[in-house]
Amino acid sequence: MKRFIISISAAFLALSAIAQNTDTSSVVVTKLDFSQPRILVSNYFDALKADFSPEAREQWRPEFTLRGNAMLLDGSVNLTAGIRTSTRRVFGVGAGWGQHFLFRNGPGSYAAQRMNFYLYHRHYVPLGRKQRFSFYSDLMGGGMWIYKLPDSYLKDESATVRPGDWRWWLSWQPGIAVRTWGHSNVFLGLSIGPTIGIHGGITL
Repeated sequence: MKRFIISISAAFLALSAIAQNTDTSSVVVTKLDFSQPRILVSNYFDALKADFSPEAREQWRPEFTLRGNAMLLDGSVNLTAGIRTSTRRVFGVGAGWGQHFLFRNGPGSYAAQRMNFYLYHRHYVPLGRKQRFSFYSDLMGGGMWIYKLPDSYLKDESATVRPGDWRWWLSWQPGIAVRTWGHSNVFLGLSIGPTIGIHGGITL
């Protein structure tokens, strides 16, 4: 399983690098300079800068997702709201509800009720002329607010978590999106961080 996840992650990184190396989707940047060192980084930030120009901002549109995560020791349902600054890039915020499983010194586990709040950035890598299929890469960072714990856990002398505690996390979630109608798509992929699992959802 570990080797499989490492292989898939390496493939997504390579595809993202190739796409960024040939990104001409900006409405402002029409030619990329390949003569300078650090091509991938400079080209990406040049395109990103162009996305926030006055001309490009006229093309911005909202993008919303409903997504679910099924991970080791964790599960959640989330809503995100973002701005699609180009055909490839989305920036936004997310919130959700879920359960996080806690273990004690001994047998058994406890389900903590928690809320998620986070920032995210999605980068699409369209495939083919019709661009019906796309690879995507979601980078997320935020906090997990634990608001409820079972009474049996709170009475346990080994308990280290209390209601109101925060847990900070980062996550990388690559996957494949399939366009259904208009700009909408359904998507499915891996979730890497804070634990490992899968995710899926719909984009509107």
